[in-house]
Amino acid sequence: MKKVLFALLACGFAIAAVAQERPLVQVVRPVLQGEVQCAPYFILTTNGGSSSPHVIFAYQKSEGGTRGDAVQQSLVTVQIREGSMPTYQKTVDRQQEGALFLMSQADYDRSRGCLPVPTKK
Repeated sequence: MKKVLFALLACGFAIAAVAQERPLVQVVRPVLQGEVQCAPYFILTTNGGSSSPHVIFAYQKSEGGTRGDAVQQSLVTVQIREGSMPTYQKTVDRQQEGALFLMSQADYDRSRGCLPVPTKK
């Protein structure tokens, strides 16, 4: 019984950790040749044509620091949510890490060159 409860608690913690929203912050790095910057939050890259398109972004960590990350563009989901600053949530689908970006329509309009079409909630 204790092992089952521990496993359930561990799974619940992992799910909670994955689903936590983090505020997006400006990507602070030079845009390299062949890359596209979309608003201050995103850079689209193919690493000089050697990979599929990846979205580079930065977010605020829970302890207050900033972290940069990249995710394959095909694993990005966008949802429109008015009235708040843009956020990032890590997603996992079939053992592949992706990203859910929640943002206003105005922020999406500035970033559409790097992101897929928003999905409905």
